[in-house]
This record gives sequence, structure tokens and C-alpha cells, in this order.
Amino acid sequence: LYVSWDEYHLLTERLALKVAHSGWEFDQILCLARGGMRPGDVLSRVFGVQSLAVATVHPAEKLDELVRTAYELFKDAVTGKRFAVRVRRVGDRSRIQLDAHAIECALGAALLPHAARVDLDDPELVAAVELNEGNAYLCMEEVRGPAGLPLGIEGGAIALLSGGFDSPVAAWQMLRRGVRLDYLFCNLGGRTHELGALRVA
Repeated sequence: LYVSWDEYHLLTERLALKVAHSGWEFDQILCLARGGMRPGDVLSRVFGVQSLAVATVHPAEKLDELVRTAYELFKDAVTGKRFAVRVRRVGDRSRIQLDAHAIECALGAALLPHAARVDLDDPELVAAVELNEGNAYLCMEEVRGPAGLPLGIEGGAIALLSGGFDSPVAAWQMLRRGVRLDYLFCNLGGRTHELGALRVA
């Protein structure tokens, strides 16, 4: 996937305007990828993203059916490991009929024979379930993002790359603070200096 800076900023601005005009307040974004595409690698490098989870979507209408589906997904992953089941409801809770605690108990009991033990404080694997209106998102893999602020929210600046480690670390910290950067490199040492700076950057 390749997106130029111009396309990135244009698409980001369009999305920001749509969200701002909608009046909608949110703390997470749901990205649906069809046909086997996994955008996690790209999203995990977007400033402002705290974390992301790769999930599969399943109907969440009956407790026993959801527990059976989640059991089939998680049973091999918990084998021989300390695990915990975490279930939370998101969205309009009044429209979510299933009880989160009941799912935790039922799914935990089903998975326990395969696992070393339940460990709520320091599990090796978390079987995470998010309940929304009519759907359950079963998450087993969480990827940390760079966090910080969305890129460009604090304007732009120029970062001088010297070829050492200090300048790219400083640039990274500025990016995490939402500053969009252009880079300037003064080549005073010939091709070797240039290659060294590119390698560090």
C-alpha cells in the first residue's frame, strides 16, 4: 500500500471534516477489511493510534452460540497458557442484550480444560470479546501503535538530519506530538555521509 503525503493529508482532512460535522464523539475506529487484506501493519504506524486489535466479526444474539464460536477460535491459542477472558460492551449498551459477565464465566469455563490456569492479573493470552449491536468482535492479537497526536495537528516544521542518532530521535518525538516534518540533510561528507544518514533515518 502506497499513499503519497499529498493524498494522505487530503484524505485525512476530508475524514476529519466529515467527523467534525457529524458531531459524533468516539474513542475507537473500526476498520473492516475484506478479501484477506490486513491493514494492521499500516495502521500500527499511524501517529495518534494507541493500539489496534485484529478481530473477527460474529453474530451476538444467543449466549451459547457466541460462546461456542469463541471457544473454537481461542481453544488452541490458550493451550498450556495462563489466560483471561475480557468482555466489554461498546456503543449503545441499552441495545446489547447479552451480559458481559455471563460470557466471561461461560467462555472461561469452556477454555479452562485446555489452559494452564486462569490468570486475571498477568495472563499470557487474553481472549477479548467486544459486544456491539448484534455483533461480537473476537480479538486475540493486539498491536501497539505509536500513540501521540495525529500527524499535522500541530502544524509543520523542518528537521535537520545530521547523520547521527540524536536528530532522528528528536524528529520521531516531534512526529508523536503531531508536527508534520520535512527533512533537511546537508551533505558535507560525500556519498558515505549520505548513506549513513539514510540508514539512520
